[in-house]
Amino acid sequence: GERLGAVLDAYHISRSSYGKTVQNLALAFAFNGIGVPLAVTGLVHPIWAMVAMVASVSTVLGNSFGGRLLPRPRRDRRTQLTLRIANMHCEHCLALIRQAVGKLQGVEKVTGDPARQVVTITYRGGVADPDGIREAIIEQGFRIA
Repeated sequence: GERLGAVLDAYHISRSSYGKTVQNLALAFAFNGIGVPLAVTGLVHPIWAMVAMVASVSTVLGNSFGGRLLPRPRRDRRTQLTLRIANMHCEHCLALIRQAVGKLQGVEKVTGDPARQVVTITYRGGVADPDGIREAIIEQGFRIA
């Protein structure tokens, strides 16, 4: 029950593997389906058929491993935290919050509306901590409603 996400991962891996297998079969048949009959009928020298087979194997291997040779850069998830600040009344209050929260690592953007007493913080998940953001606001003397 704890690892139900693994079932979904297995499904995506199997779909990806099947798609890659179909691509590799198409590549192999394209190269060998043209090169071998031309060599057998004598229309091309057997050396060229051999070159086509080497190209076929190289293309299939390149297709299979191409996505795995270089690791994909990980993108940190962007998360938004919207808080109601009970004692935020003006742009100066918002500027104080923006300054305090903006110093935290992973915080990308701080927007707010003093009239509605709302602040929205955009941060990178896994880098910034929502509790740390709340704490930084409270340390400035603001109350989170």
